[in-house]
Amino acid sequence: MIIAFKKYSMIVGIFCAAHIAILSKLKFFPYPELFIYSYLTKGSLIPYKQIFDQHFPGLMFLPVNFASLGIDTVAEMRIVSYLLVVLSHLAIYKISKTILKNNKLLLLPNLLFLIWHPSIEGYVLWIDSFAQTTLLWSFYFLLRKGNKNSFLTGLLLGLTFLLKQTVAPLILLLGLYLFFKTKSKKTLFPELYGFLICVLALFVWIFALGVWKDFYYWTFIFNITTFAQMGRKTPQIMELIKIAPVFVLPALSLIYMFFKRTEKQLKYLLIFYFGAIFFALARFDYVHLQPALPFAILTLIYLVQLMVKKHSYIVKYTLLFLVFSIVWNAYLLRHFIGSNTYFFGRFESQLTSEVNKYRSSGKVFAFGTTPHIYYLTKTLPPGNIFAFQFPWFMKIAEEKVYYGLVNDPPAVVIRDKNAQVSGMNLVKNMPKISDYVNKYYKTVEVVGDTELMVRN
Repeated sequence: MIIAFKKYSMIVGIFCAAHIAILSKLKFFPYPELFIYSYLTKGSLIPYKQIFDQHFPGLMFLPVNFASLGIDTVAEMRIVSYLLVVLSHLAIYKISKTILKNNKLLLLPNLLFLIWHPSIEGYVLWIDSFAQTTLLWSFYFLLRKGNKNSFLTGLLLGLTFLLKQTVAPLILLLGLYLFFKTKSKKTLFPELYGFLICVLALFVWIFALGVWKDFYYWTFIFNITTFAQMGRKTPQIMELIKIAPVFVLPALSLIYMFFKRTEKQLKYLLIFYFGAIFFALARFDYVHLQPALPFAILTLIYLVQLMVKKHSYIVKYTLLFLVFSIVWNAYLLRHFIGSNTYFFGRFESQLTSEVNKYRSSGKVFAFGTTPHIYYLTKTLPPGNIFAFQFPWFMKIAEEKVYYGLVNDPPAVVIRDKNAQVSGMNLVKNMPKISDYVNKYYKTVEVVGDTELMVRN
């Protein structure tokens, strides 16, 4: 048995290497927020008061963030994305050893993760990429007995909560299930302690910064009002069809099995799978489904294990699904093969070089384009006020950004009149700023579709 598991561990290592090799051949998409937010925080701008954002602080705003850890280049972010993949594979393997009794199925979850993850925007690095890993490990410790493991479950769920508040439904579902199914409520204390440590640390940090009202507005009120009205993105039919094979079958099967089977592991899979789906409800993108993907795969193989004893034909269907997955995902990935990095390509390099020529030692203002220009030019935004210029943000933040421009005029403005998000023109959604720029700045050069403007 020990020799077999060592052999399986070696194969998982091969899967990890293959997974990284595939990702290295794809375009890399690190969200600009991962660079600009921690850079501005390190530059002494105050989150939620001077940096307007709707997410919980995570590794972008807290004192321990990407910039303070020295992770501030594209190459380093790539390494982080690879490390998250490896940690996810290890967690999937450990979970598989715990819930799968059929050794012939033991490696299938890792193999399917290798096949499907790159297509579910696995080449993208965003908050959800981290949440995928922390949720997997919290699930693994949940399956194990003992106060230490229970504490680690709560702690990892708390860390996920610090990353993104959309994990709250999962935490609530799990908490309610454990509360009503546990005979002695005292056994819940370790999970609760682990979770509360993170929540307490969050509130200590908020009150120490003096940003409670701003934090409450941007992470709660804004999300259920302005963002809910303007920023939501629903999935297209074709987007759902592409992912249906790996997401829909486990969902339908789990709902049925939840009421028909008594296995505790199945109940946990249901909670984590559907809880993780909440990451994609507010604004649908494949990257927001990353936390749910491993649980969809684990569910699928768990159900195969339950059915294969009674129905031998399931083996054939499983092999067919495996072949289909390889062909289907190869087809889906054909457009993403390449070596370039989104937001850090030739255009951004040329733009940064030209901006530095004109600005001397002055500041820069990004108007509808390249929001991370401050990180690229090592400057701070006018008035030390920053917001991503999505229409739903600027509906609230335009006035403050405008006064930052007036009181701290930049040497250079970069503007893209044609930039759009969700069919809305960014420049036209900021009329007050647009009037100010038109009045006091003139175009001296154009890089791509972006104008470089200096004071009249």
